[in-house]
Amino acid sequence: MTETDTRIAIMVAITREYELLKKAMDESDSHAVVKIGHRDFLLGKLHGINVVVAMSNPGKVAAAVTATLMVKCFSAAAVIFVGIAGATGAGVRVGDVIVAKGLVQHDLDVRPFYKITELPSPHRKTHLVPTESLTDTAVPVTATLMVKCFSAAAVIFVGIAGATGAGVRVGDVIVAKGLVQHDLDVRPFYKITELPSPHRKTHLVPTESLTDTAVRAVKTFIDEKYHSVISDKLIEDLGLADPVLREGTIATGDQFISSDDMKKKVIENVPDALCVEMEGASVAQVCVELETPYCVIRIVSDSSDGSGHADFEKFASGVASELTYGVVDIMLGEFGEEIIKSVGSVKKRAAVGKELL
Repeated sequence: MTETDTRIAIMVAITREYELLKKAMDESDSHAVVKIGHRDFLLGKLHGINVVVAMSNPGKVAAAVTATLMVKCFSAAAVIFVGIAGATGAGVRVGDVIVAKGLVQHDLDVRPFYKITELPSPHRKTHLVPTESLTDTAVPVTATLMVKCFSAAAVIFVGIAGATGAGVRVGDVIVAKGLVQHDLDVRPFYKITELPSPHRKTHLVPTESLTDTAVRAVKTFIDEKYHSVISDKLIEDLGLADPVLREGTIATGDQFISSDDMKKKVIENVPDALCVEMEGASVAQVCVELETPYCVIRIVSDSSDGSGHADFEKFASGVASELTYGVVDIMLGEFGEEIIKSVGSVKKRAAVGKELL
């Protein structure tokens, strides 16, 4: 890319800002609108400079998806993000303009593994310095890149979670029938956990055909392979009962839930949640926006109330990882052709994705 071809991305937060930029582009040069998923990307020139303009809906996932698409699909050399914010610093008044020298996710809490606000990465940063990193919201970025850069026709997301539902035990397997961001709070504009979109949804529903296949794969693993793959001694050492397959709602947030009060808050916001984790609903939002079929499967690793598990590392490496691999292996090995047929080819992905909306 030459200097004259260099494109700058401009992200805005509200409709009026987008309209003003569009008007300026209308007056200065011709432009084109490219639609990806549920977003319009405006391509054109401002003052002779190539730009791509898009409005990010409220929330970290929406912003991360927008930024990722701008960089990977439109080869933006830099991102400029402008919008509004609420004052917190001493002496900051309405109308003041803040230029970031550092950015922090104030509600990111993965204790005891990382300090509060510390990003889960080898660098263990809290503050991201502008221009040093374009996007650090790992899960939605990863899912976006899988779909847009590698033309993934569907996403299968597996991992561990903490129990929240009555009777849910360590070792149980949850297949999501709905995913909710339990800490999403854009009041008074939307209700708590309600996604900032015209649909005003709280629960994102995974693709039915893919989810049904996941359920069958989990049943097959539990019934036919669980005791042959995981030793009876390990099961006894960890005090596990035979896993139970459960289908229902999974709650997602930016905190590692590790106290009774935190667990109660999750249940208050999402009463039907069977378990809680930190990524599933983010993946769901990305897949919905990019019209890509998906399913989410979680193995319960702890009780979410601080009591944790007697030997988390042993459970994660000896049980959860075997369950994860075993279920995915069955999905692709026994039901792979069925999955490919159900999600269709990459070119037909948008049509298949309509069932998500």
